[in-house]
Amino acid sequence: MEDNDHRKAAAREELERRRSRVRTSPKPEAGDLPGWLKEGVEEMRGFFNSTADVWDSVFGTEKERPLYEAVAQQIAPSSETMRILVLGCGTGLELEAIFEKMPDAQVMGIDLAPNMLAQVRRKFNAQAAQIELIEASYVGLPLGEGEFVYVVATLPGGNKAEWNYDVTLSPETEQ
Repeated sequence: MEDNDHRKAAAREELERRRSRVRTSPKPEAGDLPGWLKEGVEEMRGFFNSTADVWDSVFGTEKERPLYEAVAQQIAPSSETMRILVLGCGTGLELEAIFEKMPDAQVMGIDLAPNMLAQVRRKFNAQAAQIELIEASYVGLPLGEGEFVYVVATLPGGNKAEWNYDVTLSPETEQ
């Protein structure tokens, strides 16, 4: 256990070191800002591209597994193939739990960072025919109406109190 904690701490340090090298927006001029915003915000594509190879070491450990299982738990079992949209899919940490529950799921993952998408391709090579990956911002991307049964967005944090996820059942499929 101690060795895993040491590896995770080393990966987190590497993630922070890389974050410091990513271009940031100018520091905001406003008064009361949260601490994380006072130094500016890193450019998203650059940050996630530069950290893709260490991402799972920080956010994909056994400690975080319950988050991804909680995401999959929100998906009702079905004998039919489901189309699931994963927004900001990153390295696909939630996909393992989703495929365990729904082995025949068809997934579209959208992410800004090609290096994150490369990790998904590497990790889920056996499910390649079930996964469509798009390198883009999902903001304003035309996805079609009623195309997906579920839409998933997951944001892991440093501890359980910071976990954030949303699994939405498409209104067209709600019964």
